[in-house]
Amino acid sequence: MRRLLFSLALAGSLAVCVPASASAAPQTGVALAGVLKDNPVYVDPRARPALTATQAERVRLRIAERAPGRIAIAVVSREVAGAAGGVRGLARAIDRDFDVNGALLVIDSASAWVVVSYPDTERAVRAVRAAYSGKGSFADHTLEAVDRLAAADPGPGGEGGGAPPVTTTPDVATDVENAVRIIFIVVGGLIALPFVIVVLVLVTRGLRRRRNDRPGSGFEVAPPPAPSAESDAQRRAAEKAFGGDD
Repeated sequence: MRRLLFSLALAGSLAVCVPASASAAPQTGVALAGVLKDNPVYVDPRARPALTATQAERVRLRIAERAPGRIAIAVVSREVAGAAGGVRGLARAIDRDFDVNGALLVIDSASAWVVVSYPDTERAVRAVRAAYSGKGSFADHTLEAVDRLAAADPGPGGEGGGAPPVTTTPDVATDVENAVRIIFIVVGGLIALPFVIVVLVLVTRGLRRRRNDRPGSGFEVAPPPAPSAESDAQRRAAEKAFGGDD
């Protein structure tokens, strides 16, 4: 088994789950292991923060839906964890009597210890850290921890598995910039459109005028002038002088 310890910012509900009195609550790893074998979610009535009975049932249902038989969660008080040397010692004590298949998550008011049966322990660490980060109730964080641990779990005997859920933030600035750019292009086109239409009309009229000034075919050439009477008399005198025919 791989065992990992990390701190958690456990914010949210301080409500108490009260299915049993504090004196009857399991105090040792052996006792907790016996409880978790029958119920995958245990909440110490003295734990702060804790889950109500309704919230704990929601977590059980989420485990049954996402990873049946693969996740167990124990929310304990600092006193119970401290008696075992902290959540690390308590989780190890539970692990000795509880056959972990998937992930065992032990949480007190300030830290957590996760025991996993698969080799990629970092996936489990990232899953739980991400689940308990940010704002929200302790119950909502715990439900998210179930979702993320289920996604990190490769399954019985598996080495792979799907990646933990990833949240992406769209590049809002880029989207806005592109939208503004498109608006300017559209508005600019609408403003320029009347000028373009006027230019096209003027060019069309000029072409029509030039076309109307041209002949139907070829080029227009002025006809030669008719010979005058004086030039005709000179031609006859020249012919007579040089022996031309009369």
